[in-house]
Amino acid sequence: MTVRTAILFFPLIPMIALVLTLAVKYLLHRDVSLPMIALSSILQIATGVFLILTFYGSSGVHVEPVSQWDYSIVFAFDSTRSYFVAALLIPMLFSFQRLRTLPTFSSRVIFLFYLTGCSGLVVVGDLFSFFVLYELMIMAAYMLIAVKEQYYASIKYMLFGAVSSAFFLGGIVLLYASGAYFNFAFVETVADLSVYNLKIVMILFSTAFFVKAALFPASSWIATCHSATNGLVSSFLSSFTVFTGLFGLNYLVIQPAISLGYEPIFTFLRGISLISIAASAIFLFLETDFKRCIAGSTAYSIAIVGVLLSYREVNLAMSYIVVHACYKSLFFLLAENTERDGMQLRGSLLGALTFAALILFAGGLFPTLTHFVKSEVPAIGIRYKLVTYASLFFALSAFLKFRYRVIKVPPPRVLIASAAGVMVLLYLTFSHYPSGFSPLLVTIEAGILVAALILARPLFSAVQRFANLDSRFVFYNLNVELLYVILLFLAQTAILRFVLE
Repeated sequence: MTVRTAILFFPLIPMIALVLTLAVKYLLHRDVSLPMIALSSILQIATGVFLILTFYGSSGVHVEPVSQWDYSIVFAFDSTRSYFVAALLIPMLFSFQRLRTLPTFSSRVIFLFYLTGCSGLVVVGDLFSFFVLYELMIMAAYMLIAVKEQYYASIKYMLFGAVSSAFFLGGIVLLYASGAYFNFAFVETVADLSVYNLKIVMILFSTAFFVKAALFPASSWIATCHSATNGLVSSFLSSFTVFTGLFGLNYLVIQPAISLGYEPIFTFLRGISLISIAASAIFLFLETDFKRCIAGSTAYSIAIVGVLLSYREVNLAMSYIVVHACYKSLFFLLAENTERDGMQLRGSLLGALTFAALILFAGGLFPTLTHFVKSEVPAIGIRYKLVTYASLFFALSAFLKFRYRVIKVPPPRVLIASAAGVMVLLYLTFSHYPSGFSPLLVTIEAGILVAALILARPLFSAVQRFANLDSRFVFYNLNVELLYVILLFLAQTAILRFVLE
């Protein structure tokens, strides 16, 4: 297989499976959707692994126009994209034994549409195709969220997607009107642009991707939407889809800002990410539904990645995303095998031990890979450290306030074993982390964990009247939630006003 074939073929695999599925259904009246999804996933995993092995650690961008015509659709790949391919392949690998949780033929067809959009995003090389494929992915996600008839969550996701896409499309239109074409390397033509317009474009793009990545205050949708559907879909949404917001932020905001020296954007990203860490941790602690807690913890992880990107630590941020895809997929799929009754969970002993390990990964405690990645961040100010330590306490307490009762049920051994195998592979792949070991940091984190174990339940009991703080007081209706998106844009514009001068 050549590199060109792999890049062009990767997003076509689920599309071909989709066409064949529909053809067999309507010509032969047979439902082959499940085997087609399985076959498509096998081929994508093989192609994706080839791309990862080819590009991981490489430099430069490999560009593949679909044709030699002017203004052809362009596909591209580089080392950073290999991380996102891995983040897509991990939940795909875990999904084989859960495909039957997609209840109908229609939902399985939509899932193939969804995989087509996801796959196209990681190899696309021009802005307009990126926009189209992003819309394909999230439109399919709207319908997948509703497979359990949670229509409010689907509508909320649709509205936030529409608002963020409006900002994104506005940036694309302004960029094109200023004289640039639809390529990711638009900074290379900056001499031919209005510099003022270019800076506005970057603010429009960053607002769109802040919303798509669920950074505070545009973070209310993530717990509602990602928890509304079944575990299979939730694992893809939280492991890959929401992080495509950071994919766009990296390529269309971070990298151009580095080239143009727009330092205030990094300051703003760091500030909004730290606020997001604190806000998401508090909302998590006051959450009473376990699956919403799992979903909401994705916002906490995204904010950590935002901090890493604000320090221009792109490889660290991408490594964190891949590890997150592994433990978060397992978190959602394991929750499907757990009986939930309010604050009480019931499941197997193996499930309880696995949940304990997953909580350590979610908090980034030693010796998890998330701990090693975070420890590589340059030293930050004491105020920032206090915020992150306090947030860590609430994030851990969010999970530790639930009670787990061991009952005699068959544990999902195959799922846990496959996740463990992937995690071992990730430890071997990222063996260069850490470059140093901090006994002080490990001691502080251990102290926070012990404090959370002791105080989580009594503290929650003391503040239980504020339970579900986000949906009851802060994001209490859609009008308010969508207003926060506008406020985010205005705040960013006001803070970065001197960039436009």
